[in-house]
Amino acid sequence: MVEVGTARPESGGGLLGPQWGVGGAQVRQVLMLSDLRDLFGVVQRSVRVCSHLLNSTDEGETDPVDVWTACVTWSERILEAVDRIVGERVDRLERYRTWSMAPATAEALLKTLLALSIHAPVLDAAAQREAGTEALVQRLRLADIEAAATARPSHELLAGLPRLREEDQLHADALRVLVYDDASALHLARLSQMVRICLMTVAAALPSSDPVCADMG
Repeated sequence: MVEVGTARPESGGGLLGPQWGVGGAQVRQVLMLSDLRDLFGVVQRSVRVCSHLLNSTDEGETDPVDVWTACVTWSERILEAVDRIVGERVDRLERYRTWSMAPATAEALLKTLLALSIHAPVLDAAAQREAGTEALVQRLRLADIEAAATARPSHELLAGLPRLREEDQLHADALRVLVYDDASALHLARLSQMVRICLMTVAAALPSSDPVCADMG
């Protein structure tokens, strides 16, 4: 079980914008219940949620850690494909500033949210006994990733995660706070729409009318 809260960190690290850094040692202090603040520095009510982490797999089944790693890798590939289009990265970072979101922090959360949006439909396919982690992701339609990001309930994206490496866990916990803290809903909605924009941008640049991840090369 993981208990998640938000709190003001000490200076020198953390997840709360440029003055805190990204993925620093203080992120664990951010996710506490004292001196509560949301991820962008606004004092909010207490937030406390729990989630189950899947830490093991039956022999012969797809390794959940391998599945998550593949989803993170494809999240990075999609964002790299977007950034190769002139002006897209500059425009995205400017949107973050307009939304009063620290670009480095928002970018880290966007990458994790995109990975979660890949992970959810991949888990659906794996539940149908479709084997082969890389093949599962490569066959995934960009439209299905977009639907997961924008139409699926956000808490479902956080379900079924394996034990994550520390950095991924911290970002997933930060998104979990956004999901369950009503006052932070706008930030989550904006990140979800940014995932949609990135996927639509990549899809428009590909020759297929209904591209899958493998079409990205």
